Amino acid sequence: MTNWNKSKELLNNSDILTLDIPKKIFDWLKDYSFEKRSNNTFHNSKMWLMTNNESWKIPKDVSKFFESNIINLKSVSRIDYLTKNCPIILDSLWVNFQKKHEFSPLHDHKGIASFIVFINIPYDLEKEQEYFSKTNPTIKNYTSRLCFTNFNGDGNSNINPVPVDKSFEGKMLMFSANQLHEVYPFYTSDDLRVTVSGNFKYKV
Repeated sequence: MTNWNKSKELLNNSDILTLDIPKKIFDWLKDYSFEKRSNNTFHNSKMWLMTNNESWKIPKDVSKFFESNIINLKSVSRIDYLTKNCPIILDSLWVNFQKKHEFSPLHDHKGIASFIVFINIPYDLEKEQEYFSKTNPTIKNYTSRLCFTNFNGDGNSNINPVPVDKSFEGKMLMFSANQLHEVYPFYTSDDLRVTVSGNFKYKV
């Protein structure tokens, strides 16, 4: 059983949706991401594919796929403070190109919900764990992991590490925008870790 399949039930129980991306949509995201990178002379690790009021840049079937799944998120279906029905729209979209040793610190997003699509995972997770255990034997091993963090009533953190590997390519995680998360660095590959993320907002 793959790490993706092992993670699905655990993540869904914590109100993090696990979704397969249709091949046509995944191929567009991948091609558009690398096209943007080839046109960016600075090769920044984060590049915008779409910002506010730029929905025209994204094919309708792509945005429709994302928007049609958000209602399945429990945290979104419980929202009840609008005086009229407002559509939920894809408000922003960006791609992250991470090199060896790069990471994303603990953070959350703007809007009501967010997602991560895994485009390219360059490392073997077992090799990552072995490398880190040899070099840092006294430190808890979260190498290359995506980690979701929550805090309980007494202020202690509860960290949920996700064993992202090749089996996550072409898959998506969707979660509440205020869900804290971070990405730990990888060490055993010179290729790029590539993910696409986006935020949703109400259109009012």
